[in-house]
Amino acid sequence: MEVFNVASISAIVDVPGLYISDITIPRCPDLLRKHGITHILSLTNQRDRPTIAKELGIQQIHVEIEDNPLEDVLMALEGLCAWIENAISSEFGACGSPSDETEISVKKTAEDDNTESLGSDAVAPQKPRVLVHCLQGVSRSGAVIVAYLMRTRSLDYESALALARGSRSVITPNSGFADQLRLWQQTGYSIYAAPRNDKGSLERKTKPEYEAWRSNRGVLLSRGEEEKQKVMMKSMADMAARFGQRRLELKGKKGTEGTTE
Repeated sequence: MEVFNVASISAIVDVPGLYISDITIPRCPDLLRKHGITHILSLTNQRDRPTIAKELGIQQIHVEIEDNPLEDVLMALEGLCAWIENAISSEFGACGSPSDETEISVKKTAEDDNTESLGSDAVAPQKPRVLVHCLQGVSRSGAVIVAYLMRTRSLDYESALALARGSRSVITPNSGFADQLRLWQQTGYSIYAAPRNDKGSLERKTKPEYEAWRSNRGVLLSRGEEEKQKVMMKSMADMAARFGQRRLELKGKKGTEGTTE
């Protein structure tokens, strides 16, 4: 493993409340308390997934992903960006109970209820602080940070990468992730076409650009890997819909409160 001469955790200066780190921070309760982390997005394989102490009251979501250029991150980006946006913009715990833990993986999806207490020795943060991490804080977590900047600021890949590197110079999505992020801009920062009602059910169809990319990539994957990707795709589509709807509800609630004052 290459060792980078960079801090374990870096604040994304252009997005208050958003942080990126290597695996050191989520594995250390004292460091999580020190930085006031309230939400954690873990981007690792199952073996490297950090276990967050329940008494910290931190909401964690885990996406099982390898730092492999053939890994399909496009399917996850919209859901993860929605989750990050909800976590940052709402009150602590508004995007779900502070104790919710969600695992999104190619193997299973589960939600576990933990204790809601922050612990007597923890200091409750004034605002949510979201940590995105992988092993080194370089490729997987870097790709998600870049994607978030692209989507929220309507940037191309190169501009968003430069912006992210202003906060953490080592951010370098692998070549496959970089190509997918460029494609993500072409799709308008969403691989999904407008949802439609089909016999009472909501269906999200993927855009032609994504289908073309997936077809070219498919010849390099085994059938087993393709099935795993389908499972993850459904999980992430559900997440995008869930947090997208919650964001609209929160905005509507704030608008109503503003008119009554």
